[in-house]
Amino acid sequence: ILFISLADTVQITASYIINYDNEQGFLLVSATKNFQPILAYAERGSFNANNRMPDGLSDWLGDMKNVIEERDKMPIDSTFQYRAMWEEYIPAMKDKVYTRSNIAEFENYIADCCREWKKEGYGYIPFAGARDYLPESIYEQFRAVAEGMTYIEYDYNQHAYLRWKQKGYEEKMGNILSTTWTQESGFNVALPQISGQYPPAGCATIAMAQVMKYNEYPTFFNWNSMPNSYASSVTAAFIRDVADAINADYALDGTSASLSDVRNALVSKYGYSTTAQVVNHSAARTIGNLRKKQPVIMQGFTDDGKVGHAWVACGYHDIDHYTEYELLTMPEEFHPGGTFVFLISDSYTTDFDIRTYFYMNWGWGGSYNGMYLDTNLYLERSDGSFSWNRNRKDIVDIVPK
Repeated sequence: ILFISLADTVQITASYIINYDNEQGFLLVSATKNFQPILAYAERGSFNANNRMPDGLSDWLGDMKNVIEERDKMPIDSTFQYRAMWEEYIPAMKDKVYTRSNIAEFENYIADCCREWKKEGYGYIPFAGARDYLPESIYEQFRAVAEGMTYIEYDYNQHAYLRWKQKGYEEKMGNILSTTWTQESGFNVALPQISGQYPPAGCATIAMAQVMKYNEYPTFFNWNSMPNSYASSVTAAFIRDVADAINADYALDGTSASLSDVRNALVSKYGYSTTAQVVNHSAARTIGNLRKKQPVIMQGFTDDGKVGHAWVACGYHDIDHYTEYELLTMPEEFHPGGTFVFLISDSYTTDFDIRTYFYMNWGWGGSYNGMYLDTNLYLERSDGSFSWNRNRKDIVDIVPK
């Protein structure tokens, strides 16, 4: 396993890349427990931070770095929910428990309880560490209860426990797109040369072409002669047809096209349903399309909002969770063989936290494809509200007639 850090704009580590051996996938992990733990993941391939990346991915990384820089401005409840999420991946340190008598039996009882909680899916920690997991008002409420409900000769910081469990639901659909096409490597050899060189096909061209190949529509193209992972002469001719249809602006440093031209070509030239439309990015609408096995063409922009990049969303992982915290106290003295039990003395439930990942096919020959956290964060800042979904657009409801 290889670990690499990605620094943010103030040279603070924003995230870590974990590459598994033998191209068995990767993780992008937040460098702070005050934010979502998993930023992106894939079950195959690797994430090479030293190679040139797809422009859309570079924009996404910029979004993540910006969000992590602004993490201190997030609502306090969100911060504590994120810390609970981390416990799915990094178990909390468990302090040993001591008492004046029957130490071995008492510790064994505590250990048995902890094992049972873990089996039931709970995270847990002695109350001494609870402040890191609860809003201050809830912590003080729990502290007062723990102090009053713990047997008088026990230290509530060590003998009361905070435990928690995430509840809710998850829904996941893996990648439905088989192609791993790219802008060069033979896919662009039917394009008009510029100064003796073939320009890249363009991200919008490749995104649209891959969705059409997925649908194998219109039927007059020879889809069987277009391999999923490399370019044939038939594929190159198809790429040229698509690029011309969307009025691609060919250039050696990047071929561009508008999302509206992509939509219009799908409908007017290639016979797709007029249901196809360009909309503001909506995770819910994208999931609705993907449930129907309809890939969505996405577009994002650079920081200045001037340069757009397109890719395909072709899978999703939707997680809607809330966290339930329980305060467990020891109101009675422990006696070996007795009926001593922990008592649930108070509880607290967070609001729902919704995490959505989309499987992104970046149009980069399969490199970096995987599930990426969908940024939908709004912050109140001194210069006004700000969303990290900068001018995000989607083409949804791409359906053959």
